[in-house]
Amino acid sequence: MDLTSLAMFDGFNGWATGFAQGANISQQFEHILRTQDGGKTWVDVTPPWPAPGPETSTLGVKAFFLDTNRAWVAHMPPGIEHIDEDGNMARNQLPPLIVWGTSDGGQTWQAASILTPMPEYYLNLSLFHFADERNGWLSIDAVGLSLQDREVLSEEEALGIWAPTLLLRTTDGGLAWEEVLDFEDQPGVDLHRLPSKVVDFADSEVAVLTLESDYRRSTSAVTWTRDGGFTWERQELSPPEELSSEELVHCTSAQPHLFSPQNLKVLLRCFPDSYMDHIGFLYSSEDGGTSWRITKLPPPAPELIGQTPAYYRHFYLNERHGWTYVMHPSRSRTDIYHTDDGGVNWRKVVEQDWQEARLAFVTPEIGFAYGVPGFVTKGGVPLYEGNQLFRSTDAGQTLGRQGGPANLCPDAPPSRVAEGLLTRVTYTDGSALAIRSEAGLSTGERLEYLPEGTRMTILDGPVCADGFAWWQVETGDGLTGWVAEGDWEAYFVEPLE
Repeated sequence: MDLTSLAMFDGFNGWATGFAQGANISQQFEHILRTQDGGKTWVDVTPPWPAPGPETSTLGVKAFFLDTNRAWVAHMPPGIEHIDEDGNMARNQLPPLIVWGTSDGGQTWQAASILTPMPEYYLNLSLFHFADERNGWLSIDAVGLSLQDREVLSEEEALGIWAPTLLLRTTDGGLAWEEVLDFEDQPGVDLHRLPSKVVDFADSEVAVLTLESDYRRSTSAVTWTRDGGFTWERQELSPPEELSSEELVHCTSAQPHLFSPQNLKVLLRCFPDSYMDHIGFLYSSEDGGTSWRITKLPPPAPELIGQTPAYYRHFYLNERHGWTYVMHPSRSRTDIYHTDDGGVNWRKVVEQDWQEARLAFVTPEIGFAYGVPGFVTKGGVPLYEGNQLFRSTDAGQTLGRQGGPANLCPDAPPSRVAEGLLTRVTYTDGSALAIRSEAGLSTGERLEYLPEGTRMTILDGPVCADGFAWWQVETGDGLTGWVAEGDWEAYFVEPLE
């Protein structure tokens, strides 16, 4: 699976969404996954919705995970596009929006249909959040403005990018939903601006919204609701003093973390001069946004400033412990920093060869990350291996791979085996595999050759030597020794589990 979201609640239990690797994303819905062993294995607990057909779009799945047992999945099965009798592209009437809920970790799901009337161009599920087991919100966005929508805006306002929103709320755990806001009644609310937005609720009444914009659109504001989503108020964030007022600066707010109605943190990305040379700031408030403490975040790597675009993200466990990470996708580099004083001071904990990443910590020490690695070169050909899940027990300083290939020896290809696994000699061109008394081409005595298909149990390793990852194995007849896992052309050993 390629993960698209991750929510962990302790060192073992968590949820994820993802697409099956190797399959066309346009021909599958996201899978709902659950783990009880820290991400080593995952169980597919996807609700029993119909499989997408060859002509069916798959936009329209959102998930929210409250704890180890309770989760909700919103699913809007899109209509099937077809050519009508006049030769125009048409879409069948949209079926009802369905919200599935579970309270037993996905073993069983209960479905509730939302029959709220909506125009046919409202196609995208956007915000989906639960404050507790009863109170939740879901929004459906339109694709641009209709002619009717444009009539309530000035000509200048209508030139912007819009995503009119229908906001729904439940107070009974997702069984029934009511409309709390739409474009017709409140056209000026920020919820209708831009399709990418993030919300965080402190309780059933108070929430903060940010618009996830790029550098060309200044959206340096947060939008508050204090009545459960019925009304929203925009609050502009003053730019940091160190940025010259004479410079052309675009800033955009992102990723609000609301710990209580009074305590929150917001990421602000600012782009002075150019897209590449940007700066990250942390805005913290302890009085509901009346006043803000502004902290400059660690800058991008000096050698990369002005050379490659960088992107900031952050994750907060609580008011004190947080992580910010600077991603350089084109250079396959992600730098991760940690704070234990609410963002006043930061220390770099690790540098990873990831294009992108997402973090999810469950204690100040234990956390998880899934990263999109840089391309691995195999036989001179770039090989994309999908994103990878990692676990840390030291606040992110070291990240151990959870399942799948891992680069354990720097000169060898990613390893696919581990201690305790049952393996066999790979079927290739009929060649046998040498088993040695020690790890290495020259240090160990060759004991014998193992023919293709020979089963072996991994006892220890790896030892990195002579460009190979060496593993100590035991065959079915009791022979013990060391074998090389493979080179960049082929794997000599493959897992059977």
